[in-house]
Amino acid sequence: MKKLFCLSLLVVFCALNVFAVSSFAGNTTVQTNCDLYRLTDYSVFVRNNAQVQSSDFEGMTAVVNQLHARNFAFGEKLRGNTCPSLVIGNSFYGASGKAYQFITSPTRQVRLNVERNPYPSFSLPNLKVQPNLDLNYVSNGLLNLSQNLAQAETRTVTRQDSFGNLYLTVTGNQTLNSIFISDADLSNREIILSGRADQILVLNFTSQSVAIQYAKINVIGLKIRNIIWNFPNTFELRLGNVGGANSNYLDKQDGSAGLQGYVVAPVALVTAVDMKITGGLYADSIETTFGRATVQVNLPPDAGHENPCLQIGNPQCGVGAQPTPVKPQPTPPPAVIPKPR
Repeated sequence: MKKLFCLSLLVVFCALNVFAVSSFAGNTTVQTNCDLYRLTDYSVFVRNNAQVQSSDFEGMTAVVNQLHARNFAFGEKLRGNTCPSLVIGNSFYGASGKAYQFITSPTRQVRLNVERNPYPSFSLPNLKVQPNLDLNYVSNGLLNLSQNLAQAETRTVTRQDSFGNLYLTVTGNQTLNSIFISDADLSNREIILSGRADQILVLNFTSQSVAIQYAKINVIGLKIRNIIWNFPNTFELRLGNVGGANSNYLDKQDGSAGLQGYVVAPVALVTAVDMKITGGLYADSIETTFGRATVQVNLPPDAGHENPCLQIGNPQCGVGAQPTPVKPQPTPPPAVIPKPR
């Protein structure tokens, strides 16, 4: 009976922690070639610090300063020797999780720490140093890109029903379309985005504090890679419990696609609880350390097809260009430092 009780506890424990090693079951997309200066090759890019718990980021994750992670999975859908699970600028502290690929840093002085009490909680992967890697190029470029997108011309019809649900419909034949949203709270509402598969929709939020929680986002016609949630002046962004579906991928996805598209919030502290993003999350700082918070950032089914409006230093989407640093020269082959025994 005692053995049976222990086995039951083990099953419960695994059930509670399966999130850390699982991903979006219906999405079979993998990424085999990565450019560390191409924004959309990152599932997550953080300009400052990140504290994440029970989080599963399928593609590359970059943190310019410090990353603290517990009960995590990084880079499960990455393949090949150009795609690190983690790009760390300063330090990484990990406890209970898995990084499927190697770690890249511009410096050998990067601090990599593993919780070892009472035993190592995960295996630290190899570190590949790229001394010419300039994370500030992407960081500053992200800031400029967000301001650039905020200049896009509005070409979207908005309708709100009696329940507060929003219907955002792209009109005309233009490729780039934008809508400005002054509402600071889209919680407990349904948001319907519609347009053609070849059209780009930028949702420009104007509030300094925004909440999108317990919302449902349904997309009709638009591709996930062509949807941008832009928060150029938002300092606090709260995300949680967002569901939704996309008419283009109903046969490819298992379950909800969550918030679909790329979240561009370069000056925001993003707090997320029980959240799924299919696309990318780019922010100043991220916190997902609230109890049993579960946060997924999944590769979109159309990964590998870059949105021209998200090209760092070279936006080609018809809006005014912002000054960005000159892209650094290609880096030499990285030096490999074996993982500690």
